[in-house]
Amino acid sequence: MTRCCSPTVTGLLASVLICAGFVAVSARQTSTPRTIVVVVSPENPVESLSAVQVRRLFLREQDTWPNGWPVAVFERSANHPIRAAFSSIVLRKSPGQLSEYWLNLSLTRGLEPPKVSPTAALLKQYLNRVKGGIGYVYEDEIGRGMKVVARVRGTENR
Repeated sequence: MTRCCSPTVTGLLASVLICAGFVAVSARQTSTPRTIVVVVSPENPVESLSAVQVRRLFLREQDTWPNGWPVAVFERSANHPIRAAFSSIVLRKSPGQLSEYWLNLSLTRGLEPPKVSPTAALLKQYLNRVKGGIGYVYEDEIGRGMKVVARVRGTENR
């Protein structure tokens, strides 16, 4: 029986093929966008929101829910990719434009920027405590204690 490759070459070739497989899987996972959903407390009577309504709530153009509860906006961390996508698609603002927007709102109306929720799990806790809260997560991060009221168009899985 003759061998076509030495054990070293065979091991190297196997390592390259395994690495190539991981790269291919990673590329597939990152090229498919994750769906972003807007969530509120399950106790919030609102069942759905349009893109315009979501934008108005997150930009503090509307500060109460139809039942009179104050709106409490929660965003993800500034360096999280979901925040950049949400801001661009829904709020139609770059991070720089948003910073300027919040500075202007702070100076003219005394409003603070939204509270930051670094994780979906923390957002769920906030929504359980703050009945008028609203935030956003990836669809695969939805947990009990979150009611989906909108899907962000342009982030649906294809």
